[in-house]
Amino acid sequence: MAMAAILMALLGCAASCGVQTGYVPETVPVHRGRGLLDAPPAALDSLRVLSWNIAYADSVDLAVRELRADPRLAAADIVLLQEMDPDGSRRVAAALGFHLAHAASMISPHDADLFGNAVLSRWPIAAAGVLVLPHGTPWTGHRRSAVWADVDLGPWGVLRAVSLHAATLVVDQEDRFAQHAAAADSLARSGDIVVFGGDFNTVSDFEVDRLRQAMRRRGLHAVRLPAGPTIRNRFKRLPGSVPVLD
Repeated sequence: MAMAAILMALLGCAASCGVQTGYVPETVPVHRGRGLLDAPPAALDSLRVLSWNIAYADSVDLAVRELRADPRLAAADIVLLQEMDPDGSRRVAAALGFHLAHAASMISPHDADLFGNAVLSRWPIAAAGVLVLPHGTPWTGHRRSAVWADVDLGPWGVLRAVSLHAATLVVDQEDRFAQHAAAADSLARSGDIVVFGGDFNTVSDFEVDRLRQAMRRRGLHAVRLPAGPTIRNRFKRLPGSVPVLD
């Protein structure tokens, strides 16, 4: 069966990020929500996946309008969100009629709200959990996390979808790539099909190529269209960077 996936990322501006306070209790709760479809699909010939960083969940209403108005986005079967608070995640899921798994990862420097990552699925979510990533932010010790959800695709089996938001440039490149690797390695113990997406905070063509090679060694292949660094700078482009969906 052919599988088509479109992964698109929208990044928070590196130049405008505040200090994010860590939120890693002993057990990170996963908030769940039910969608409209209670049964897995009887058949599928393709699967479309969207990844979107809605910076600090500040533009949820606009995001919902875009998700409904753009035919490419409206056709998504799985939506991976980053920088989302629980309420914003529920609002997007409810607007789409999707099942939801959301887990907080940090405390917003703007309004002290908890926000993190989410997986939204057209099809039922059988299980969900959190993976706390290695290498915290130097001055706060804040460690980021990824949320995963096992989606029941019926005849296709179980798909594990992972939504990740890796550290920014305050964490050095080697440690950021260790975060990517930790999340990717967790997929080896998961279901029949895997989708691994999000905001990787790659900042140059070199880092994109390095990430692609690291994932390929783990049996994961890039499906992001178009491929490129996932960073936006408010004032100027960084050396070696390319534009992304804004």
